[in-house]
Amino acid sequence: MTVVLPASEIPDGATIKKVKDGVELILRHTIKVHSGIKDVESKLLHSDECFFLVNPRSGDVNTIPITKQLFWTTTKYNIYRMLEDWFEND
Repeated sequence: MTVVLPASEIPDGATIKKVKDGVELILRHTIKVHSGIKDVESKLLHSDECFFLVNPRSGDVNTIPITKQLFWTTTKYNIYRMLEDWFEND
């Protein structure tokens, strides 16, 4: 089942497609940048205004606003659970 939802409603790590071009990407709410330099810690990137789209083929990373509409293909069960959570939290 495929639904169109704002990025903020799609789980972290989900495979999504942009509404306009249909390229499969991985939606990440945070991203960890590992340092290749000894004794330099990895950095965790996070924003309240955007999420990250990772292209699994090229490794490219782009940002999108959390309100961006995306295609998410998932199971009916996952949709049911999401709706159940929405109604319980409203």
